Amino acid sequence: MGDIVLFNWIECRDMYLDFSVINSLCPSYRSLSAKDSFSASNKRVSEKWDRYYKTVEDTKTMFTPVVVESLGGWHEDAVHLFKKFANSIANMKRSNEKDERNALMTSMSIRLQKMNGEMLALRMCH
Repeated sequence: MGDIVLFNWIECRDMYLDFSVINSLCPSYRSLSAKDSFSASNKRVSEKWDRYYKTVEDTKTMFTPVVVESLGGWHEDAVHLFKKFANSIANMKRSNEKDERNALMTSMSIRLQKMNGEMLALRMCH
């Protein structure tokens, strides 16, 4: 159901994170992207919820699709989640939340771009 599981995240409930990097310029998203920014990522979040809603309800777990557009935009739910992570890190380290958020978002963006590049390179080799 998710790519990453955070066990006992809130109130002893597991949180499943499902990561997607989408290309808002691909044919299936292009017409939406032309009308409204983040419409492609909104569609992807809806698709993920449609797919996993019943499982989430049945298992009483938590679920968050983490959707990033290949052109750099982050879906608002993903931004909200990473703000929570940054706040937790800042509290633990007794540091500035804004600095931790910037560092976390930058680090995640770079890692996602590297993974995206590696995936493309592997496709070209086969």
